[in-house]
Amino acid sequence: MRSPGYSVDPVRLTIITAVTACAFTLAVAGCGTTHSGQPGQRSPNDCRIYSQDARITVAPADNGACDPALIQNLSLNGAAWRYTTAVPQAGTLSITCDLFKNQYEAVVQDTGEQLTGRNACQMLTAEGWTGQQQPGPLAEQLAKQQQAVIKAQASQQAAQKRNQQISGLQQTLRSDISKLTQGRAALENNTSLAADVLKMQGELAYERGEYVRVQHDSCTVRAGDAYIAQGDSDIVNSDADTLQSDINSLYANPVNGDLNAVRQVVSELRNLGASPAANPTTALAAANKAVSNSDSAIAGTQQQASDLKGTADQVAQEAATLAAQCG
Repeated sequence: MRSPGYSVDPVRLTIITAVTACAFTLAVAGCGTTHSGQPGQRSPNDCRIYSQDARITVAPADNGACDPALIQNLSLNGAAWRYTTAVPQAGTLSITCDLFKNQYEAVVQDTGEQLTGRNACQMLTAEGWTGQQQPGPLAEQLAKQQQAVIKAQASQQAAQKRNQQISGLQQTLRSDISKLTQGRAALENNTSLAADVLKMQGELAYERGEYVRVQHDSCTVRAGDAYIAQGDSDIVNSDADTLQSDINSLYANPVNGDLNAVRQVVSELRNLGASPAANPTTALAAANKAVSNSDSAIAGTQQQASDLKGTADQVAQEAATLAAQCG
């Protein structure tokens, strides 16, 4: 245990004289079983006084009140010692020194730079209080109290953090469900593939018309009409490329990402032991169905586009063959 060897301030010496005088009358450092700055943590067998950033605890205590001159003397250098009000939190205190004299044990605790506590330890040492290698029972008791307070504070902070996380996730979930619903509606209402197929069918119809003309053309105009048929075939192929681009856009639709986002938030809430405030079941089911329908439509459209493209190429080739016969 520490036994500080600082020089003694005369005013502080007056303070410690009051402390030790109180000790030897069995009314040491805030003595009296009715005074406590941390209700529920204080033992009836010790007595305490406080400054803004330090605490002195002495055991054993008696049943009398501490001499009022003690508080007055301790406050001469501006430390403002008192019994109960504006005391430091137990979880912020650490033991500065653990000292002994006769049957008494005095534990000085402080926060921050521990200047007040070191001064108190210095004055106690000057009055004959000494340390020992092992902590005394009072120091062990106070250390356990501090650990309990720190643990309770950590638990409270963890609970507050959890509640904040849950609140943020609930808000995110509501936003993600809204996005998912909008994306699903956009996916269901998308008509780009149907329009692409309709355009390919129209161009193929023009091409077939040109092919009929080639079949009945004289050799003087057959090559020109076969060239027009080939142009229609090229347009069908171009429309197939447009359709594939629209398919790629559907695959990039944010619905899949929104589905994953909602599932992720729900999973995080459940991991925190919370239930979703907004029920995602209906939105997830509707979005899954929309994605499934879209995938089926894409597969069917791709096959249809492939057939139309193949037919257009075949018609153009047959027109070119007829035109070649005139050569």
